[in-house]
Amino acid sequence: MFSSPTPAPGSRALATNALRGAGLMVDRDTTMRDVSDKPTGRKPASKHRPHRARAIYDMNDKGPSSSRMVPATPLFAEKIESSRLPTARHCPQFSSRIPAEPVTPDLLSIRGASRSSSSGRPRRNAVSGGVIVGAPVAHAPIVRVSTKTRALDHWTEFVKKRYDPQTKCLNLDSMADDEFLRKYNLLAPGLGGGTAREAGVIFKLAARLKPPVETVSLANNGLTGQHLTYIDKYLPRIANLSLQNNNFRVWKDIEPISSRRERLLHLRELVLMGNPLREDEYRNGRADWYKREMARRFTTLELLDQEAIAKISFDVAPSDDKAPAPSGSVHPPSATTFPFEMGPSFIDGVDPALVSTFLSRFLPAFDTQRPSLAHVYTAASTFSYSANTSIPTRARVEGVYTSREMPNQRKLEWKAWLGHGSRNLKRLTGDRAIEALHVGSQDIVQALMKLPLTQHDILGAPENFCVDAFLAGVGLLVIVHGQFVEAPSQGVRSFDRTFMLAPAPEGSPAKLNGWDVVILSDQWTIRGFSKPEAWAPGPMLVQATLASNPPPPPPRQPTLPGEQQALLASLPEPQRAPVIQLCGQTRLTVKYAFDCLNGNGWDLERAVANFNQVKATLPPDAFLR
Repeated sequence: MFSSPTPAPGSRALATNALRGAGLMVDRDTTMRDVSDKPTGRKPASKHRPHRARAIYDMNDKGPSSSRMVPATPLFAEKIESSRLPTARHCPQFSSRIPAEPVTPDLLSIRGASRSSSSGRPRRNAVSGGVIVGAPVAHAPIVRVSTKTRALDHWTEFVKKRYDPQTKCLNLDSMADDEFLRKYNLLAPGLGGGTAREAGVIFKLAARLKPPVETVSLANNGLTGQHLTYIDKYLPRIANLSLQNNNFRVWKDIEPISSRRERLLHLRELVLMGNPLREDEYRNGRADWYKREMARRFTTLELLDQEAIAKISFDVAPSDDKAPAPSGSVHPPSATTFPFEMGPSFIDGVDPALVSTFLSRFLPAFDTQRPSLAHVYTAASTFSYSANTSIPTRARVEGVYTSREMPNQRKLEWKAWLGHGSRNLKRLTGDRAIEALHVGSQDIVQALMKLPLTQHDILGAPENFCVDAFLAGVGLLVIVHGQFVEAPSQGVRSFDRTFMLAPAPEGSPAKLNGWDVVILSDQWTIRGFSKPEAWAPGPMLVQATLASNPPPPPPRQPTLPGEQQALLASLPEPQRAPVIQLCGQTRLTVKYAFDCLNGNGWDLERAVANFNQVKATLPPDAFLR
């Protein structure tokens, strides 16, 4: 009904000749096709095309990439000139504005329009409407910004200006006030608005300095922990670091540089004065604790806030015995023992049978019938216990926790003790410390029932226990040192228990149940096992000598391959000895031994125990071959 009209005969040829005459078509160009050429005979839907100049492509077999754009006419050149990109743009990474570089755009043209006609006259551009194709056209350059390279050049110049090769010191104090950074609009880390990325750029450039940097000062920059994220990556061997007057507020802020996290393992001096973290500890009277914590987190540190860190040392400088001692000096001690010897257990001011009877009944009842102890405590009695989780030095030296004679020591855990009210006053304060003190027989028995089962071998070797008793104030003070077996692990723990006893009143529950005394106070400390030689009667040594206390034979050192020796040599001197010991006991490589010790606070016994727990899961390359 609405079919398209049939074109008049010869109309196709007329249109072709008109286009060829205008220079828009040559013989080899594709001829025009109308709707009658469509196999279906249906006219495709028209699309709205905006009236604007656009690149015209010749969709040949090579695709659009082979097309060329029509050269811009003066009319369009004006439009390009008015819409050109700015000559400088903002670089988000380096926060600077730098002039851009020109780039010549690609030019595309209509196929065949650039060639001369057969008559030799120039052809006109169909788009420009009167401009001769091939005539020179002035094009304004389109610029492309390249700020990164120039910003790096400015940062490099800044770092070099701040470095002193003679002292190997990189002074990065007060960067936000630096006129050079302000001139080029570079963001200084911290107060200048820069982040860890800007700080990382500085550290990376500093890593290229010659000779290598040994001292870095970052004072007065308002830095936080995030700004130090990359310092260990690029400057791992610096020895001195000043962070004075910054914004380090919590312990987490210094973790990026802590040697316990395997960071800055060569750091010898650190300055944190003027930071909230340090100042708050000093203001609260915890200066000594702050120093100890810093020494624990930075194992290689020798100077903290311009003060030497106290370390235990047995090295004695050689001296001339004939030289007179300077006035006021103290001669080193020559004695090897205390003037008094360690004596046996003693009981003073009371019949020893009273103490023996009490302990012989109390300890077995504590092991097997704790509810029955409600009679020996009064309504005003108090009880508390404290779990000391540290490994005794004597036990560590003797290797108690790794010996084959006591295999169950590795099975012991502190969770059951710490989870039921351990009253360690170094860790508990306020209401928690009050809640951990149990008052009255019923409350005390309920607390005792929550604790692990024990077994005191009072019929075994008498040297395993030490008892001292004497009158003190209102009652009899009884102090017991000994050991017990903990169920179900069957590991051995040591303990110290202090009782304050008083005579049991007539008619009291204690007296009616056969107790001669009542317990007014019961304080119990559970600790890691240590052999009873600590209270063995005899001389008490002041210092070790070859004659009185010969040193134990040195542990067998493993034979390390060349690459392991090189890795060991890269570690700080204080860390090499424990790494070698752990390698000798476990056959771990230097890397795995270092990781094991670092994860266990550089406690060799804990590291060995941890190794025994996970050795079945370690890969083959974790062990020496």
